[in-house]
Amino acid sequence: HPDFKSFIGLYPIPYVHGMTAGELAWLFNREFGIGVNLRAVPMEGWRRDMTFKDTGLEWIPTSPHIPNAETAAYYATTGSIGELGTISIGVGYTMPFHIVGAPWIDANELAAELNSRNLPGVTFRPMYWKQFYGIYEDQSIGGVELYINDLSVYRPFATGIHILEAIRTLYPDREIFPDNRASNFKFATGTDTILTRLKAGVPADVIIKSYQDDLEAFKILRQEYLLY
Repeated sequence: HPDFKSFIGLYPIPYVHGMTAGELAWLFNREFGIGVNLRAVPMEGWRRDMTFKDTGLEWIPTSPHIPNAETAAYYATTGSIGELGTISIGVGYTMPFHIVGAPWIDANELAAELNSRNLPGVTFRPMYWKQFYGIYEDQSIGGVELYINDLSVYRPFATGIHILEAIRTLYPDREIFPDNRASNFKFATGTDTILTRLKAGVPADVIIKSYQDDLEAFKILRQEYLLY
C-alpha cells in the first residue's frame, strides 16, 4: 500500500514474488515508470524449479543472520514476525529465523496447535532455548522450530500468518501486537490490513484468502517479464 512505501518495500509486489533480479528489473522499469535503457543478461543452465542448492553456486550472505540459502526461506516466514518485538525469531541464538517463541509460550502446546493445521511443506518441533542477546536476553524461551520438508509446496508468508494467529489464540492475554512496534510490522508487510485483522481475531485462512485476488493478478502481470 502506498502509505507503507519504504526502502524495504518500494513497489506493490508480493512478499514472495518468485522472480529473478533481472526479471524484477524489467517489471519495475516498465510497470512503475522508471524508464531506463535496461538490459538483463540471461543465466545459462538455470531453471525456475531449481533451489539455490541445485545451482552449485556459493551463497553470499545477504545478512549476518542469513548465512545460507536455506535460511532465506525461513526468513520469508519469520522475518516480519520479529518486527513486533514480542516474539523471538532466533536472532540472538544459533538458529536465526528457524525458530519462534517467547518466555510465556508452552513449546508442546504451540507445536501441537501448528501441526494440527497441516500446513503444506512444513512441520513444527517443540523447542526450548536461551537467548544470548537481543530480545529476551538470558531468558529461557519456549517455542517451535520450523522444518521445511517440501519447498515446492511451502507457503512462507501464509505460514507466518498462521503462526501469529496460533500464538494469539493460545495466549489471548499476552500483548503480541504492541502499538509502539505496529508501524515496523506494517512497513515489513506493506499494509496495515494484516495486523488489523490479526488483532481483531480474524482466522488466518480468512486473512490469506483476502489477498488471493491481488496475488493472482500479479501472477498474470509477471508472465510478460519471466525470462525462464
